[in-house]
Amino acid sequence: MAQINCRIRNPKLAIRRFLDPVRAAFTTRPDGSSWARAANTWRMALAYVEGLVRPGSHKTLRGIGKRMDVHEDRIRRFITQSPWNHDALQAHLNDTIPDRIASPEAMLIFDDVDFRKKGNHSVGVTRQYAGSIGKVDNCQVAVDLVSAVPGAARNADQLTWPLGMDLYLPRPWIEEDHYAELRDEVGLPEDIEFRTKPEIALELIERARSANVPHACVGADAGYGDDRELRSQLRA
Repeated sequence: MAQINCRIRNPKLAIRRFLDPVRAAFTTRPDGSSWARAANTWRMALAYVEGLVRPGSHKTLRGIGKRMDVHEDRIRRFITQSPWNHDALQAHLNDTIPDRIASPEAMLIFDDVDFRKKGNHSVGVTRQYAGSIGKVDNCQVAVDLVSAVPGAARNADQLTWPLGMDLYLPRPWIEEDHYAELRDEVGLPEDIEFRTKPEIALELIERARSANVPHACVGADAGYGDDRELRSQLRA
């Protein structure tokens, strides 16, 4: 994945404007109810995202907390215990595609996204292929889906919109006994099942289709295209 460097004059204001449309996903439950400290949840959402995009190499909870002058336990509770629902957030992305991108000429594109790590306590982290560096490394891997409208004259002019992302959990993380302590430590549900990357991709696409996201075709690299079951399901 290419890394883009840009300078934002007021990152705090820019992040608030970016997240304001999805504020309800961070402050209400799927049934529409809220909770006593919803305003604090919203503040932690803003702090967490700003901590991720601010300059600096340490994107851990401790690093983000230090960068944002917030105790890391507050960031951790936002990630692990707050009632906000990530499915509602991703559903909002599918329902609010900008008009310029909600085009019948759009293409749904899914691919791996890797997050390189130095430790072994992040959910799903192990030595696996990292596409950003083209080799095996210690990392987490997620599958993401975007909607893209081609540029009229060049690829650099294309418009994209994120539709969803789900973490890939390698089979050992779910099935092998020596990961049991880590599963408990990070709070993985006991009933979680292994999913291949193509299976995750198909779930993301079905979610987009259920939301009537307009598109002309679906694209991916050969790592997904070689999967016969995925191709069959996409043609169905």
